[in-house]
Amino acid sequence: MPVVVKGSRTLGVPLRVMLVADVSGSTSTTDPDRVSFKAVRSAVAWLADNGGDERDRVGLVRFAVSADSVAPVRVRHAARVIEHGLAKSTSQLGGGTCLSPAVDELCSNLARRQGRTVVVLISDGQVSEPDAVLRGLVGRIRSVADAVYLLALDHDRVWSHSTHLRYQGLGIDAIQPIGTLGEAHIAATIANVLVHEGGLLTTGGGGV
Repeated sequence: MPVVVKGSRTLGVPLRVMLVADVSGSTSTTDPDRVSFKAVRSAVAWLADNGGDERDRVGLVRFAVSADSVAPVRVRHAARVIEHGLAKSTSQLGGGTCLSPAVDELCSNLARRQGRTVVVLISDGQVSEPDAVLRGLVGRIRSVADAVYLLALDHDRVWSHSTHLRYQGLGIDAIQPIGTLGEAHIAATIANVLVHEGGLLTTGGGGV
């Protein structure tokens, strides 16, 4: 994980981070052991210890055919709250993949502009919406967020083979394919997004 220089944060407003986790059936091959869930927990705990602003908030959206959410909470409480949200059964969310319900949840939770809002989408990208609808959905996310990042789960190599073509030119700030699953790697990728967004200085450079 990035090692932050204490007191180096340059962002003068709180971060409001929404982590969007794909729990659809296709993740049984792109993230079969839910390593991304463990990584999210680690990244949230890292932010609490290293973010440099106790006003930061973290929320969660889980999605498949439908979606549920945890509203952003203060970072000192976020690890426990997010862990509870991730541990809930996903059976009621269905097995397919629709981004629309996740975007509805995001827009509901982010209706009021507060601080700097960052959305981190963790998904294999295999959504059912056609390209024109997908473009509109990303546009809706951009309307409520200052920055949008995609961690593209690619354990089965479907993302790198074809899915990535759907996401080109949609206005996502950065897309990071995750081909080799590992809690530490995914957690560090999320943490480096937060390093960049918080304007934090790290001993190794940090950022995305």
